[in-house]
Amino acid sequence: MAVRGVRDAGFSLVEVLVATVLLALSLAALAELFAISVRNNAVAKHGMAAAMLAAQKVEQLRARTDLAASPGQTLQQDHGAALTPHEPVRSFVERVFVLDFGTLIASGRTSEVFADSAVRRAYLGL
Repeated sequence: MAVRGVRDAGFSLVEVLVATVLLALSLAALAELFAISVRNNAVAKHGMAAAMLAAQKVEQLRARTDLAASPGQTLQQDHGAALTPHEPVRSFVERVFVLDFGTLIASGRTSEVFADSAVRRAYLGL
């Protein structure tokens, strides 16, 4: 009669437990990666929506002839638009358009716009 060795019987209980723990940790890491991916996707979606809204508002501002420097001239010809949230622009911009949640609340020369109470209330909380 041949005597069977201990290793011939299959996996030991310790090996099965170690494999189960490793599988559980791997699944937990995979779930975390999926959650991060979903979160980043939502952030990217909101960023894209904000960029699209900003582009639409810029196009609406460019199409308005009443904002042009001279009658008959549109903003598309000789003017550019820059979206600068909370950046100092007084020193290099002649004309400013201020949006508050997508609504134009002030436009004009920088000194007039920055002194406007609606602009100060919207951006500075004053």
